[in-house]
Amino acid sequence: NNKKYQFWNIKALYALVLQALKHWDVLEILINESKILVNEPKFNEWHVRILITELIFGKKEIDSDNTFVQTILKYEDKFKEVVASKPVQKILLKYNEPISDIKVRYVRVNTIKDDVESVIGYFSEEGWQLLETADSYQSYLDQLRELKPGGDQFLQDFHIPEVLVFPPGTALYQHHLYKNGTLHFMDKSSCLAPYLLRPHAHSTVLDMCAAPGLKTIQLAGTAQSGKVYAVEKDEGRFQSLKEMIANSGADNVVTLHSDVTKLSLEKYSDVEYILLDPTCSGSGMRDRQPRSSLHSSSDKDRLYKLQGFQLTLIRFAFTKFPAAKRVVYSTCSLNVEENEEVVQAALNSKHHEFQLVNVSKKLPGWKSFGSEDFEFGTECIYSRPETDLTNGFFVAVFERKKHYSRDDTRSVPENNQDYIEDMNKKV
Repeated sequence: NNKKYQFWNIKALYALVLQALKHWDVLEILINESKILVNEPKFNEWHVRILITELIFGKKEIDSDNTFVQTILKYEDKFKEVVASKPVQKILLKYNEPISDIKVRYVRVNTIKDDVESVIGYFSEEGWQLLETADSYQSYLDQLRELKPGGDQFLQDFHIPEVLVFPPGTALYQHHLYKNGTLHFMDKSSCLAPYLLRPHAHSTVLDMCAAPGLKTIQLAGTAQSGKVYAVEKDEGRFQSLKEMIANSGADNVVTLHSDVTKLSLEKYSDVEYILLDPTCSGSGMRDRQPRSSLHSSSDKDRLYKLQGFQLTLIRFAFTKFPAAKRVVYSTCSLNVEENEEVVQAALNSKHHEFQLVNVSKKLPGWKSFGSEDFEFGTECIYSRPETDLTNGFFVAVFERKKHYSRDDTRSVPENNQDYIEDMNKKV
């Protein structure tokens, strides 16, 4: 009974080693394709194999601040891209392990760099075939299910025209449009909140929790000659935000390293549109292992701490910016505690002039809405992996009552045709 091993879960470790041996061929491909041992020559290859196994074939997440683990996690997207590729799938089928959670590859065109029509043209010149997007959302989803790994067909999204959809496992990391910042890897669900905020071309926008910056850049492309304030409190995330913005060409973004509630509000009294996408549990992210029980006291405590933080920020957005016309609240969570309960508490708060906008009318054919246990539930939307073939997301749109008008031509549109034409043609 060596005390050195008394706290180890030997059974779990043994199972992990067996998984690594079973998937040896796939691990070889992942290591070679990612070049992780070339880029990180000091890494022990056996440690790398075990951690990749845990990340891809085990719990599918590694929760640690260890520098070695954090470096491994930087390669996670590349690992998953390779796993979804046709050669690896064939190997996995031999193990009777087809990947059931294959995701189509969503990319968003950074319209600050180039227009959508031109980008589609570049891909067509490379041999890709643009399919005509179906005329109903259900038929469009059927089209997505038909995109097979290794195929040469792609689609323009049914709702958001600057989002393009490629087959699962499509390798675009080395594509020149990705390297020069024209393409961003951004799940459709993440694009919904900026799309529904829809600021005027010359307006002032606030992104309250901006890192890593992809939503900020989407807003900057819509606001055009306006201004976007991108706020981030955490030092590391702020540095990543600045780098992302610098590479995007978004000259109308001002990055602020601050707690958003500590801003000198008189400097930002002209803010008209606010995006609040706060820290959340991340329960909607398909690549994260679900917690074993959301009914345990520790999980509930964590959710309610997050809820308190989220509610503080949405109340701040409602009451501290006198020119604000529209506020969009979103999370990558499927938990009612972080979504409908926050919306309900915000609406019940005193001293604000905001009301929900019925988002169900803004996305033709949309299927996933808030809980019917809440009177306003159907006015909010979810995107769900099993329904919308995206990550899980929640979005609620609020507008100030005295500014709200159904005749407002820049209100969230009933029909997105004008927006589609604008995004397709804008340079």
